[in-house]
Amino acid sequence: MIKSRFTKTEIVYAVKQVEAGVPVREVGRKYGVTEKTIYTWRNKYGGLSVSGLVCLGSTVVACFLLVTLAMGVENRTGSGGSENLSADFR
Repeated sequence: MIKSRFTKTEIVYAVKQVEAGVPVREVGRKYGVTEKTIYTWRNKYGGLSVSGLVCLGSTVVACFLLVTLAMGVENRTGSGGSENLSADFR
C-alpha cells in the first residue's frame, strides 16, 4: 500500500473546509493535490470528524486482533474445537 503524504486528520480537515464552502480548487491548491483527489477524499472521509476517525481506526484494529486471535486458537486446537483451549492458556 502506498504511504500517503497526508495524515488522515489532515485529510478530514481538508474535507471539512470543502464542506464549509471553500472552493475545491482552492483547497486542492493549498494541499498541492488535484481536484479529483479532494473529491476522492470527500467520498471516503466525508461526514467524519477527527474523533470519528479515531474510533474508526480503533474498530479496525480491534477487528483485526479478534480475527488474529481466533485464527491462532483454531490453529492450536487443530480442528477448530475448544477441547484443548484451557490447556493452551495456562
